[in-house]
Amino acid sequence: MINFITRRLAQSLINSKNRIETMSKKINQKSLILGFILGVLTATSSAVFAVKVLGTGYLMGWEVTYNGRTICDDPYIWSGTREIECD
Repeated sequence: MINFITRRLAQSLINSKNRIETMSKKINQKSLILGFILGVLTATSSAVFAVKVLGTGYLMGWEVTYNGRTICDDPYIWSGTREIECD
């Protein structure tokens, strides 16, 4: 009888641990996806906001990067044609 109770308790603990690990993985995946979406939205909205507020002109303190490499600093923005010019 004691052996049965011990096995039952051990099985219950193992099941609890497995459920907790599964929930932890789901939470981490959700956090990762939510963080990625939030980052993309923040980057897009900040660039759109800068063009809307500043219009045509230089964006001081901004860098134009391509594949992680900085192409130029303080680009000139043409809002009418939606172009970025690097000097």
